[in-house]
Amino acid sequence: MKEKNKSAFLEYFGDTPKLRFLNFLIGNHFFDFNTLKIVFFVNFLF
Repeated sequence: MKEKNKSAFLEYFGDTPKLRFLNFLIGNHFFDFNTLKIVFFVNFLF
């Protein structure tokens, strides 16, 4: 993930698909997303 504004969580723990997933859930816990939207936002590949 080549992003200039990484969260402190990703900067501290590293930038892996699993951590991007957790970071997404932490930052968007107020919203209800389906699985496909989460996969799209975190750039996770099956």
